[in-house]
Amino acid sequence: MTDSVEARGRRHLLFIALAVGLAHLFLGWLPLVGALVLMLAAAWIRVGILQPTSALLSPRRRTLTRWTARLVMGAALALTVVLVEALTLLPMLGLPAKALVGAAEVALAAWAVTAYVHWQLRREAQGRDIGTWEVALLAAAFAALITACLAVIAAFAALASAFDVALGWLS
Repeated sequence: MTDSVEARGRRHLLFIALAVGLAHLFLGWLPLVGALVLMLAAAWIRVGILQPTSALLSPRRRTLTRWTARLVMGAALALTVVLVEALTLLPMLGLPAKALVGAAEVALAAWAVTAYVHWQLRREAQGRDIGTWEVALLAAAFAALITACLAVIAAFAALASAFDVALGWLS
């Protein structure tokens, strides 16, 4: 039964990663649509992988696991948005590159969340307490999210400045 559940999970992962790639390929020319697609995929990872699996953990470990995974996914999502939107500026190669990056990010994030939650399940089954380094990892994930959000702000500020310069040059 476990094999069929795992096989079904891999099929769902492949389907979602393919859907994200295709959405980028066909809608990637619209600004920020790729970001919306990536956010929907992140929500799927949270609801489809993180919540059901982490529900098997003790309340304290569940909270640590969910927040660490959420923060790491948020940081990865923010950095991917910067990269994907920058790829929009590449003629001819931008859309296929966005499709590959988006699909790869979803596949990697789903794999990482699954591996992390299963690792936490094994630690709990062995009776191991939450280590100080795990709390430090949570703090590092929070710092990474803040840094990634600042990178998004900086990227959009640079883009706005470039458009301002371009409009000033045209007039």
